[in-house]
Amino acid sequence: MTNNMEKMRFEVARAIITYFPKNYIEMVFVGGVSEKEFVDEVIVEFIKYAFDNSQEKHPLRYYVPYGVNGNNDKRMLYSRLLKYCQKYRDQEYEEFKRKGLDIKELRAKNMQTMDEKKEGYSITPMQYFEMTSIHDIVALKAYVENRLSDVKKISNTSFEDMMKEYDKNVDEWRKKSNESDYKKVFYSLAFFTIDWKYEFEFAYLLAKKMEQLGVKEIDKNFFSILCARMKIQSFLGCEVGIDSRMIRSRQKMIDLLVPADLKWSDEIMVDQRCYAELLVIMAQLNNGIKLENGNTLRERFAKETTMEDWASFFKEYDIFAAWNKKELSNIRIRNMRKIFGQIHQ
Repeated sequence: MTNNMEKMRFEVARAIITYFPKNYIEMVFVGGVSEKEFVDEVIVEFIKYAFDNSQEKHPLRYYVPYGVNGNNDKRMLYSRLLKYCQKYRDQEYEEFKRKGLDIKELRAKNMQTMDEKKEGYSITPMQYFEMTSIHDIVALKAYVENRLSDVKKISNTSFEDMMKEYDKNVDEWRKKSNESDYKKVFYSLAFFTIDWKYEFEFAYLLAKKMEQLGVKEIDKNFFSILCARMKIQSFLGCEVGIDSRMIRSRQKMIDLLVPADLKWSDEIMVDQRCYAELLVIMAQLNNGIKLENGNTLRERFAKETTMEDWASFFKEYDIFAAWNKKELSNIRIRNMRKIFGQIHQ
């Protein structure tokens, strides 16, 4: 890892100590996530912010070009992606709004006039990658359309085939990530984005936990904080919108928050609250805390680090360690369906 990245990790740790009360910090780290693990999760968020802001935005037609007499396949692909982009953004907006977060920037653009349709969406290469992945990878599309939980819509055989295709794509991203610094960052962030949004790895590991316990259902309240998008009243005395995106940390929390006897205890409630408050700290470091110059810490990170720095981090912090090749059985498929259904509620 470059010296600059080591310096920024130190700055994140120092910001936590400086801006949050000592007794609060001591409380939140009694759970299953260590200080070092949390700092690394913050760095992942900062790299995503810096990378996204370093990318040029282009209209959708830049990625799927066609002329007046252009290729009909490209024209149809453009039309499908545009419609899917509209549908997906509206769906994300409604999901956040239902959970108390009104993020108007997510709402789909008005595409009624010809000029608006020609302009389309201005998106980065990463956003285009995610959009085409949702369109092309059958499991992701089925998740977005809330079909994975329904055996009448997707058979067990089709479910397993979808997961195999998904795993094949992730494995290809993992291999491509070793080709250059840019690809190390791009594909690491691509997997990070896909996993925190669509939770396949989390659902698979929780399904294995259910199989181990011999149960067909786990109360959503045990694990909802691990894939949460909600507002909470923090112990800091303020209301904060949180989004659980710590994909490696949330996997290790499964055993901590889902006990063998499936009974509530004070310990589980404390561990849940500690995890929630870590997400509060994450949100504050991302947006809330201002440095002396008026910038946030992640804005400083974006200005003072480079692609080489980001790649050096991902060479040491392997984001693909969160990927699990799916070994599925009818029981595990049933369990994953149940989890997806609960997540979509």
